[in-house]
Amino acid sequence: MYDKCAPDVPIENNPALSLAATLYALDLKGFTEIFCPVYSTKLYGFLPGIIQLLHETVCKEGKGQTIFGDLAPESQHHTNQRFFGGRKNVLGLFIHARAEDEESKVNIPPDLFELKIRGGNLSYFDGLPYSKLLEFEFQGTVRDAIDNGIPIISIELEKLSPKSVGMFLALFQYVSVYLAHLNNVNPLGQPQVERGKDISFELVRKYKE
Repeated sequence: MYDKCAPDVPIENNPALSLAATLYALDLKGFTEIFCPVYSTKLYGFLPGIIQLLHETVCKEGKGQTIFGDLAPESQHHTNQRFFGGRKNVLGLFIHARAEDEESKVNIPPDLFELKIRGGNLSYFDGLPYSKLLEFEFQGTVRDAIDNGIPIISIELEKLSPKSVGMFLALFQYVSVYLAHLNNVNPLGQPQVERGKDISFELVRKYKE
C-alpha cells in the first residue's frame, strides 16, 4: 500500500491521494465535518487511530476537517439524526467489510411472526443472515444520503486479515499527510498537543514542590 500511495504515483492510480483530494475539495465546498460510521466490529477499534491521524496531522492554523464516528448500525439510532437533520456541513465516510459469516441467522419465535413492523411483520427476518441484515442497514443509510444530496465515500475491505488491515492503516497514514500538504500545514507538527503537555507537566512540578 505504501508503494501504491507513494507521491510519484499519479492521482488516478493513487487511492490515498485520490481520497485526500476528494476530502479537501469537499472541505472547500463547506463540508467541514466527516461522519465515519464503521459497519464492522472488527474494524471499529481502528476508528480512534483514524481520528488521531487526521486531527493531529491536518487540523492546524484554523484548517482541516473534524472527523467523528461510531460503531454502526448502532450509530444510526443517534448520529444519523445529526447527519441528516443537522447542519448541512457533514459528508459521510463509510467503512465496512465484506461479510465472511453467512451462517449466523436471525431466529424469530413462531409465535412472534405476525407482530407488525413497518408495514410487514417479524416473520420477514426469520432465517435472515445477520451479515445480510447489516448490509441492508448500510445500504439504507447510504441511499438516504444520496437521496438527500449528501456526499458519500465508501471504503470496503474485501477480506479481513492482518495484511488487509495493515493496508487499511497505511492508506490513512498517507491520506493524512496528503491532506496536510493540501492545506499547506506541517504534517509533523502538533503545537497544541505539546502546549497541553507543557501545562500538565508544570502542574505536576508545582504539586511536587
